[in-house]
Amino acid sequence: MSLENGIEQIAKKISDGEFYLRIRPFLAEVPAQESQILLESKIYFGPVLGMDDPSEGRPAFLWVDEDLSRQDFLTMSINADPFLSAARRKVLVDRAYLAYRDPTSRAVIAERCIDQYRAMYAGSSIACFTENFDQQRMWAQYSNKGSGYGLVFDFNVAWPLQSLVGHPKIPSVPFQIKYVEKRPEIAVTFSRSKSADPWLEVESAILTKSSEWIDQKESRLFRIGVPAGLVDFPKASLVAIILGHSISEENRAKIIDLRDLRQQKIPIYQSVVDLLSYKLRFTLL
Repeated sequence: MSLENGIEQIAKKISDGEFYLRIRPFLAEVPAQESQILLESKIYFGPVLGMDDPSEGRPAFLWVDEDLSRQDFLTMSINADPFLSAARRKVLVDRAYLAYRDPTSRAVIAERCIDQYRAMYAGSSIACFTENFDQQRMWAQYSNKGSGYGLVFDFNVAWPLQSLVGHPKIPSVPFQIKYVEKRPEIAVTFSRSKSADPWLEVESAILTKSSEWIDQKESRLFRIGVPAGLVDFPKASLVAIILGHSISEENRAKIIDLRDLRQQKIPIYQSVVDLLSYKLRFTLL
């Protein structure tokens, strides 16, 4: 789809949840360089613990005791390994059940289960996007005072993404952040930690943020239990570039030169400060 008719099309697509903007600075420590993004179609997923909200990456992990029977342990064992021999299963189930009934052992079990969840959360990575393409504060905060650039992605072209460690890639689109007053809590139980989907609470926490940041209108892609690193995205999903209002001539030329090396040419818009409002205006280069 051609977007060279103006920024209005991009604004509408963003409002409709089809397009998302990722704002970036020009900094030496930013892992994904411009050439990797524009020519190799790679983007960086950062660690959850490295986010800018001081409450992020620090959910409350709460242990919840359960009154589990030996039959419950037998069921968990069968679900975990249906092919285990009956004799071996009996030994393991009896051992686990007796340990869980002992208060001292249960305290150790609780600590290990919480550590499992904490490690899963800390080992996850995310990529953040916004709907606020024309808000000066977003550009000031995330592109070094407006000296960076923004990448406009069309998520009608879904990204093949490994959203969960140990699982294959699936077509993925960003999820909207839920803004709340209270820090997220992850209820940890023994049976939940042994289930097939202990990651659901982690997913919920990753998609939760303090209501103080609600004006960011953020959405995220996430990889639970998959550490930070470069991720391939479909080349066709990158549909436009927006240059920050304070970008240097050198960096502007760099982005234009890299865009011209792409087989798929995409429009570049220059943002400028609107002197009659606190929004930004855009000009097609």
